Order: sequence, then structure tokens, then C-alpha cells
Amino acid sequence: MKTVLLTGATGFLGYYIARQLSDSNYKTIALVRNSSDISHLAKLSNIEFILFNEENVKSIYKKNKNIKAIIHAATTYGKQQNYCEVQKVNFFLPSFLLHSAIEHKVNYFINCDSFFTDYYQSYKNLEFYTLSKHQFRQWGEKVASNSRVKFVNLKIFHMYGARDREDKFIPSIIRQLSEQKDNVLNLTNGEQIRDFIYVEDVARIIKLLILHEEQVSYGFNNIDVGTGIATSIKNLVMKLACNTNTSTILNFGAIQQRQGEIMYAVASKNEYSFLKDIIFTNLDEGLLKTINHFLNQGFKIR
Repeated sequence: MKTVLLTGATGFLGYYIARQLSDSNYKTIALVRNSSDISHLAKLSNIEFILFNEENVKSIYKKNKNIKAIIHAATTYGKQQNYCEVQKVNFFLPSFLLHSAIEHKVNYFINCDSFFTDYYQSYKNLEFYTLSKHQFRQWGEKVASNSRVKFVNLKIFHMYGARDREDKFIPSIIRQLSEQKDNVLNLTNGEQIRDFIYVEDVARIIKLLILHEEQVSYGFNNIDVGTGIATSIKNLVMKLACNTNTSTILNFGAIQQRQGEIMYAVASKNEYSFLKDIIFTNLDEGLLKTINHFLNQGFKIR
């Protein structure tokens, strides 16, 4: 059975990747921490959980001779100012895994990156996150140019969906719509343009990259992961309000935009034929799934 080594399986995107791999009859070796909650992954078939440390990773290669790829989906944002953890998860962990893969003749590495990384010098809201992601992107590109490895860097645009963290943008808007006691939600003008892609679509793209690995070129491959559809933040928030039937008044323009705000971020078309015919989840459908998930988690719309 073909095997994939996956980081971040207990996280938002990683859960959906693990599910896609399980459905495709791949064995997934999920690198986890002592503190990881694996209960929501227990029903998946062909998944093995290994506590991450260097010795365990070495033993994985000894016991599994058919590892097809490594997918790095783990990430941390440093919102609690734990900058050492940001550097460890976003740079040192994938760097170690990339070099161990090359050492053991595993020549396919998929890195889950973000469109935010392009703005590491100007977007101060996530500056340590974007800097660490940028550094590993550069490291991967340099290693790929000097080794026989297929390094795929997935520049993922605004991903959303059920099971996301409650402090992320869309869940936080849903929560605020549900908790506005004075029925007014103050917002920026909402003119920022984004490319919103449902998390299951991102996981399907990663599965296709695994299934069609032979069509991926050696060296560094940078792939935009998005729908290519431009949607304003204002339009998105209005959709959320409409789909929740909230009575909250949306007060656009009440909050000043952040300095260095990213005003336009939409994916470009990619060159791989096996990715061109994907039918993406409609934004309204994806938002409704997301809203229903959080309502089931206890959000109460006012």
C-alpha cells in the first residue's frame, strides 16, 4: 500500500487531507504531538499516528519502504507571541522532513503555503507567520534546485470551512453576528478582494497531486490554490448575514483598515491539466455548510 507522511493531520486542513487519502486507499502516517487530539480521526481507515521526534522519523523510513510523498500541512500563526514555536513548526520541522526525505530517496514534498507569504514584508498583522513561511519557501526552492526532488509549494488563498478555528476571519464574523447585543457590527469598508476556497476543495487538489505525481516536474513548483473568483470582503460578510438571517446592522466603514492591508489576492490559473477541470464548491454553499457547523457548535444567531 502506498504511504504518505503527513504533518498537521489534527488541524483544519490536515483533517480533510487525511480523509481524502483514506478514501483513496492510501496509508497515512500522521506525525503528532503528545498534546494532539486524534479523536476526530479515529474513524478513518489506514491511518497511523506517530509521535514526532527525529528518532521516530528515522524509524518510519526503516519500517515503510513505500512512502510516496510528504505533505507538510502543520502551521502556527504566533498569535500568542510564541515566536519560537512559529519558527519551529513553519521552518525547522519542514526543513528537517525535507532533508530526511531526500536522504531516504523520497522525492516528492508538498508544502501547504499561503498567499499571505507573498506579503511578508508589508503585512504586519501576521509578520512572524509570513516571514517563517517565506523563509521555508525560499529554502525549499534552493534545495529543489540542488537535489533530485519534486518540491510543490501550494500557495493557498483564503481557505474556509467547517472545523476551522473560531478565531479565524469567517468563524469570527459568524460569532459576532450571533453575539451583537446592540445589533450593530462595525467593520472596515470591506473593499479588500479575496479568493475564497472551501477546505474540502483544497484537500481534493492535494489528493490529485498525489495521484498524478508522475506529471509533476522535478524542481520547485509553485501552484496557486484558489477558485480564481474575486469576491470582496463586503460581499462575503453580506452573504454571511443573509444566510444567518441575522438582524445585526452591518456598519461598513466604521473601522479603519490596517496599515499594509492586502487589497487584492486572487489565484492565477495553473498549468497542470489534471487540476483544470475541478468543480469548486459554490461560495454560498460553502458558507452555508460553515455556518451550519458553527451553529451546531453552539453559536446562536440573534
